Amino acid sequence: MNIKVMKECYGYLFEIENLLRYFVENNMAKQYGLNWKSIAFRVNKNNLTRKDFKSLYFHELISYVMSFEFLKIQLQDKYIKRLINLNEIRNKIAHCHYLDEREVNNLYSLHYELTREYIFYE
Repeated sequence: MNIKVMKECYGYLFEIENLLRYFVENNMAKQYGLNWKSIAFRVNKNNLTRKDFKSLYFHELISYVMSFEFLKIQLQDKYIKRLINLNEIRNKIAHCHYLDEREVNNLYSLHYELTREYIFYE
């Protein structure tokens, strides 16, 4: 594995995480309106809805999606499972450990599907 590939992997992970953040923000605003953050806490009182949404970590974003049934339905189980599995890859990238070929392919594949086949931006 070379450094160029790891840089690309970081970029893909960055895009996936920020697309997920956009997905949540956009769909929560559609569901609850512009004041969705305070409404989310009233609807689902948990530690995640108390936190500043912009500072949630990747695994917390996934948990946030799981906290709201309509978000889970829109994102689909096949993507949720793959995002959960992506957390191990995310940790390797964050701690400067090389990915193996299977992990790189999983990351590339998920990135492709989420950015090309799955509609985040409407």
